[in-house]
Amino acid sequence: MSLDPNSAQEFNRRHNRRGVQTATLRTYPPGTDLADPAVEQAARWLTPRALAGPEPKVARIIESFVREYQVTHPVPLASPVRDWSRAFDRFAAQELRSAVSPVSATLQDRVAARQAARKSQPQTITVIAPLVSPAPELSELADARSASREETEISLLRIQLATSEARQAEAVNRLEHVQEFLSLPNLEENSLLELLDAATQTTPDTGAIAQLLSDNDDLRTKVEELEDLLIDEQVNNGDLSLERDRLEVLFNSQVRETAFLRAKVAETDPVSAYSWVDEGEPSNPLGECPTDWDGLLADPRLGSNGLVFTGSARRIKEVANLDLDGAGLQAAWDAFGTLASYRTARLAGSWDSNVHSFCQSGPVESFHVPPNKHAQDETSSTRKDSRLADHRLLPVPKSVDESEHVYMWAHFKPFSWSAHQKLRIHYYDQVTTDQTIYIGHVGAHLPSGSTDKIRR
Repeated sequence: MSLDPNSAQEFNRRHNRRGVQTATLRTYPPGTDLADPAVEQAARWLTPRALAGPEPKVARIIESFVREYQVTHPVPLASPVRDWSRAFDRFAAQELRSAVSPVSATLQDRVAARQAARKSQPQTITVIAPLVSPAPELSELADARSASREETEISLLRIQLATSEARQAEAVNRLEHVQEFLSLPNLEENSLLELLDAATQTTPDTGAIAQLLSDNDDLRTKVEELEDLLIDEQVNNGDLSLERDRLEVLFNSQVRETAFLRAKVAETDPVSAYSWVDEGEPSNPLGECPTDWDGLLADPRLGSNGLVFTGSARRIKEVANLDLDGAGLQAAWDAFGTLASYRTARLAGSWDSNVHSFCQSGPVESFHVPPNKHAQDETSSTRKDSRLADHRLLPVPKSVDESEHVYMWAHFKPFSWSAHQKLRIHYYDQVTTDQTIYIGHVGAHLPSGSTDKIRR
């Protein structure tokens, strides 16, 4: 910060582009490399007019600087702090499990407990009216009185027996209806006790509770993994923001340098100074892209440029179903064109490094995709995990390797349909040996350390 004109002038003389005006405050993010020209893009100003404002307003301005920096450069919690925080979450989950998990008890114990509770309460007796069958006719009673005493008794007994049989048949019929309505196998004591226990059950379904708790634990684990990935992405995003600012500064510098050099050339040779015409990027040496995925690998231009496909055609059909507008097909064709252009440059002696370096800074006249569309190797987590590495053990001719399989780590990442549907092309560079590049996989993203972590 410079408080007076004299000190501001001296500061500007010493520090050139980092000079400040009188009474102007300039801020720099922590860890800034002052030798990097991009720091001017990240530095924020507080002018004299802003500093002369009310203190709350100045405080809000400075706070906005801090918040803006925190958004692009998040500071992750230390590992011990995150571990302790997650330990408390797991403890709370265990408390939840203990609170909702019922204590198992046998059916007999539950029935006995209910019976004991019932005995401790005042008992009420409900009188059920007996079933009344139709009364015999008066004429029959009159006839019975006129008969002998024995005949009368026999007749009464027969009437009572018939009435009892009718009532029994009616009761059996009603019990059959009850058994059918309740879907009971029988009306024995055990079946009725199970029905009573199910009807008076107050504890939730233990199986459903266990499943919900298990799902809760799985989701918590996935949330923790995604939080870690988010922090990594935020840190990477902050680094990319700084890199973008640095490149913008360099680009503007190059534009100014180009204008300066053109002006100098124009002083002696105006025609040459303005004769350059942008003819666009080099074209794909393979020519126009095929019309569909079926014609991609059958195209004879691949073989004539030393590109041999050794992978599974089924994998190509899987991604063909995703590529509705042909954008993925064009991206794959450009990747193949990069390999063809690289092979030509290697055989011509104009290039002596790998494909990734070719994408970064290959000859100006050579076609290639941007370097962010290619990866020279896999991550260490993928290489060290044999289960993941084996997906990259892809077929080659026996003349290349006796096992007829080699690890193809280098790959193109030319296109993405969604976050989990990405096109990948793995290859094996043998240009310096037999002038051929073997393509072992054209299809979806193979399982890797990052994708496997999210799916778990």
